Amino acid sequence: MKEINTSEVNKIYNEVFKVMTRLCQEHEPLAVAGVMLAQSLRLHKTSLPIDDFELLVEEIVNTVKDDIKPFDIPKLN
Repeated sequence: MKEINTSEVNKIYNEVFKVMTRLCQEHEPLAVAGVMLAQSLRLHKTSLPIDDFELLVEEIVNTVKDDIKPFDIPKLN
């Protein structure tokens, strides 16, 4: 797998964050979140071997959910 550049990841994160916050002002935030999650999972499933994708989903369900922190802004809805 190709190495991921940290500065590239930060740039992508900031761009997606801007789009996401704009969409949340125009649409229901949970709809935006659902679409982003669905697109993310589709991209992972497209890019990873199926065994790795299944491990990723299992990891998210079992561990990452406890590590996810809310944004440091007022609720969007």
